[in-house]
Amino acid sequence: MSIHSSPGGINDKDQYNFKVYKVLVNEARDVLHYILLQCCKDKDHSISFETYAKDKLGISCTEFKKKFNKTMRDKMKADFSGGKFDVSLLWACITHLCKSVNSDDKKIYIDPIKDFRNKFIHNLIDISSEYEMNTQLQHLGGLLQKSLLKFKEILCIPSTSLEKKIEDVEKRIEEIKHSSVSVPDITNYKAQIKKLREAKKTHVRDNGIPHLKEIYQELSNVDPVSWLIGKDRLDVKMVYTRLNIVANKTGRHHDTHTRTDDDESLYSVGHEQLLELKTEDGNHPLVTLVKGEAGSGKSTLARYILKDYADLNTKSPSSSIRGLEEYELVLYIECRNKSISNFVELLKSSMPGVPCEMSDDDFVSSVLDMKTLIVVDGLDEMRDDSGSDKLLKELFDKYVPMSNGKQRFIMTTRPQVKSLHPYSKYPCIHARILGIPPEQRENFVERLHDLMLKEGISKQSTSDLIDYVKQSQSRLGDHYRLPLNLTLLTYLWAEDPENVNSVTTSTRLYDALLELLKLRLKSRIKDVVGSTDKHVVGSTDKLEDKIEEYLKTVLMVYLQTHLSRDIHLSKGSIEKLEEVCKKVVLPFDEMVGPFFRLDTEMSAYGTQVLLKAPHNSIMEFFSAYHICNCMITHDVQAGLSQEVEKLRKKFHEHGMNTKPFQELDSECKNKRKSFEDILKNALTNGGALGEIDFAVHHNVLLHLGGLLALKDKAYLHENSRYLVDFLQEGGITEAQWLDLTAEAECDPKLTEIVAEQICKRLVIRDGHILAALEIFNYLDTKLPILVILECEVKSIPDIEAFMKKLSERDCDVELLLKNHWKNPSLGNSTNHLQKLHGKQCTVSRFTGNLDDLDALPEGLENLRLAVSSDDQARKICESLEALELDYLGLHVTKEVSHSSLKPLPVLKPMERMTGTLWISRVANDDINKACDIAAALLPEGMKFNSIALPRCKLTGKGLKTLILRLKEMNIQVSAKDGVKTDSENIDNSEVTPLRIFCKDTLNCELHWGDEASVW
Repeated sequence: MSIHSSPGGINDKDQYNFKVYKVLVNEARDVLHYILLQCCKDKDHSISFETYAKDKLGISCTEFKKKFNKTMRDKMKADFSGGKFDVSLLWACITHLCKSVNSDDKKIYIDPIKDFRNKFIHNLIDISSEYEMNTQLQHLGGLLQKSLLKFKEILCIPSTSLEKKIEDVEKRIEEIKHSSVSVPDITNYKAQIKKLREAKKTHVRDNGIPHLKEIYQELSNVDPVSWLIGKDRLDVKMVYTRLNIVANKTGRHHDTHTRTDDDESLYSVGHEQLLELKTEDGNHPLVTLVKGEAGSGKSTLARYILKDYADLNTKSPSSSIRGLEEYELVLYIECRNKSISNFVELLKSSMPGVPCEMSDDDFVSSVLDMKTLIVVDGLDEMRDDSGSDKLLKELFDKYVPMSNGKQRFIMTTRPQVKSLHPYSKYPCIHARILGIPPEQRENFVERLHDLMLKEGISKQSTSDLIDYVKQSQSRLGDHYRLPLNLTLLTYLWAEDPENVNSVTTSTRLYDALLELLKLRLKSRIKDVVGSTDKHVVGSTDKLEDKIEEYLKTVLMVYLQTHLSRDIHLSKGSIEKLEEVCKKVVLPFDEMVGPFFRLDTEMSAYGTQVLLKAPHNSIMEFFSAYHICNCMITHDVQAGLSQEVEKLRKKFHEHGMNTKPFQELDSECKNKRKSFEDILKNALTNGGALGEIDFAVHHNVLLHLGGLLALKDKAYLHENSRYLVDFLQEGGITEAQWLDLTAEAECDPKLTEIVAEQICKRLVIRDGHILAALEIFNYLDTKLPILVILECEVKSIPDIEAFMKKLSERDCDVELLLKNHWKNPSLGNSTNHLQKLHGKQCTVSRFTGNLDDLDALPEGLENLRLAVSSDDQARKICESLEALELDYLGLHVTKEVSHSSLKPLPVLKPMERMTGTLWISRVANDDINKACDIAAALLPEGMKFNSIALPRCKLTGKGLKTLILRLKEMNIQVSAKDGVKTDSENIDNSEVTPLRIFCKDTLNCELHWGDEASVW
């Protein structure tokens, strides 16, 4: 239905719609009013329907308010006869006040009239022809006639009276159908329709959204390990650190489950920019899909968006996520939630105060008329035909088309999940979370630990923790870019800094967590039960035995919960925990506390309290621990079998009876299962689950490799081939093979098999140097190598041996010493690059800080260098012209004098393009200096690929001045990559005007993000 007139005034379509509307407000109301009066014959004309409901029907005040909203109650007080009630109020009165009519009859004969009215009002019935008008009027007339005939039967209405009523209704509908329509009629009709729609939306805004924001304030308190000390979770904005997020420049699908953050088709974005991402055609996508491995911060990012929305207009006039303030409504779907399976249930659970005062159709239609962002967390946790699966299918198949472009989605998932989802036919941007960039990790643990000190959770020194992280980043490994792992590290430090020193892999980190949980459980039991109650607690050894027995069940429950693709414990799992607690005579509530936490799950019918695993990553580690224990137990049986065989031989040598030993040996061998059998049995829950999707168990298998290396190296060595095969089936990427090698502490057999899987390029990062050294022994010497080192190179263990082995390889090498490039005052790369100069390997790409260009090898194609002194600038600029490069990036600190600089070489003459320029730490006082540096480096008539300002201190006014100065000096920049800044002194409200100004002045884009997005 359209309520818009044609340019020439009233058109035929407007008249068709008006006539249907006329029947609704006259004949439909008249029929429902007639039925209501027949139902309430005992009502005195001198009293209101509210008084009748309370005095005659015994409906309490509270119940009456639930059934009728304030607007309805006001109308009932003003009109005792009900003659002015609209369709909605008449329907509500018949539904709640006609006690002689059962609910099924109301549903069949009354609800369809109300539903027709709601669909018409909310533009869900489109009447564009006379034929369609006649069809709809015939349908509506039929509904009215059926309801009258049914209620004649129910209420014993005299036939003559009813026949006359039906005849009158049919006659009036025919009159309306064939009558002419005046302009005032149409104008009034449009005004009434608009008023009705706005009233419904206003009700959602006033009564639903405030409650929704209260829910989000609670939901946004996140800290996956705060259950360890039994404290309240922390406000997400208090601990949130900017994550390194990359998106595809083209907006097309990209293989975002790899972690190679140097890909030129990708660019870094801050979480603030997620709603600004555009597809290749320059439009905003319907879906922004954010991928990230377990513990990378996907759920924290989702909760941050909710918190940002909840704070709007209360704690903050604008959002930190740019563009979020444009959305009237933000809805949240947690894919693991089994209680919500359709859009109506989602709305009722999100805004529980609205449904009692609004029909489902009105509720849905009002929301569809609002600009809405839908945050979907954990697509990887969604099972086929689950509640969330049905909900998303309904959204994309039904409500997205109905919303007229007002809905948009941000969805999170793990990268291994590749199944086709309903959104796949819509425009989509693929992004991925890489984790916390190195320059932010110290800030993250500092803020978290300071909050812990404030809450009384820790008594350790924050500065000592920062020093530890600084010194250890190069050996802590790549897994410490994950927020969860850094959080665990901080909590373990707060408990006992000495224990943290032994943590070198994520497996050892989680193993230390398990030991801490056991200690806490032991202390908790003694505190609650009492150390003197020997009947319950027993000796220390006996208590530890009880805890170990209980722990076996805990680990088994974790695996079964993981297999169910849920994070909440099933009723059966809780019963198993209760049984083992009874067996060891220890209190259930105290035993589950250290290992699980209570969770409140929303549903359309209220909330329910569930027991859940603290985090998916923790659940996966404990699942792997259970499988590891099963394997080690069977390996012990193998050892026992060997011992039995030795005894049998000795008895045989002495002529003694060996039959019992033969039988025992046979029994041991029969009971022993292979690695493959144990794993498949565990991952199918004893065969009950059918086929195994190894992608779902990806992290369990990685943890299993680390645990076997920690607890039974011989068993891992023997079964490495099976582990690698299963991981390959689960979709492990080449970038993750070194993770496995490092977690398994470089088991030689496993390392050899892993080397066979790496076919395209080996990517080596901080913490993987030792693993790379080992894998070099088995890797094809011609395989390309990419080295990305974010930390200070000199502190990396085995770096000298690594560089020597790398130089001996006959392959292409890309060496990115990013810390030297970003922070030239902290290190020089010359000695490290000289180790590769003139050797077998070919260096095609280099990033770092050099005294001069003498150490550069031949054949270099891609170069990023730092310049931080005049002497260094003169040496480098004089030599750059001799190089033949495809790409050049120069990071110049503001201390460098422009007089020591010379123009960069022209890289793309046809495009008039030179390299990319970074100028760091530019403040308002440095504008002329920065522009002079740019002018000195720009060849005449050329333009920079980009001018980037990392660690920028400019204000909005300062940036505008800089752009103007660049224009005055005729400094040009490519249109797309343009000018980039990460200044925190620029307010959100200034960004759009600055972008327009930059486009108008320099004819290029202005990109404003976090530090990672500028580097």
